[in-house]
Amino acid sequence: MGILNDAIREIALEKQAAEEERRQALEDFDMITSRAADTVKQAVAALRVELQAADWWSDELSEDSHKPDYLRLSFRVRRHSGNRDAESNPDYVYSIKFDALGGAVRTTGEIDPLLEPCEFRGVARQDFALDLQADIKLFLKAILYRD
Repeated sequence: MGILNDAIREIALEKQAAEEERRQALEDFDMITSRAADTVKQAVAALRVELQAADWWSDELSEDSHKPDYLRLSFRVRRHSGNRDAESNPDYVYSIKFDALGGAVRTTGEIDPLLEPCEFRGVARQDFALDLQADIKLFLKAILYRD
């Protein structure tokens, strides 16, 4: 019975260690990405006000969270708010996916991407907001060039 009890005890310890590792991974992910995610949320909220004033349409920022693997924030934009015709006024998607290592990848659509994917490193940096603003501006310019 000693071997069986040892096996049971080892399994319990392994489960406990795995749970602690998962909890630590979640904490690390939140610490790394929380400031960057807040930066994106603030930038998109301000952008939506600007776009609506210019008669553009944009939807709410959506969040797809699979912590501690990734967090994806996305929004869609349409050049003319009153025109819902997908041919003459298509939706453009801006999506940024944060990873657990402090990086992120921005994409602008899957079928016909507006821009090549952009990789951000060190998203917890103070100046990530400047990088994000420059990238969103690039996204909007690409839309304007297409129209």
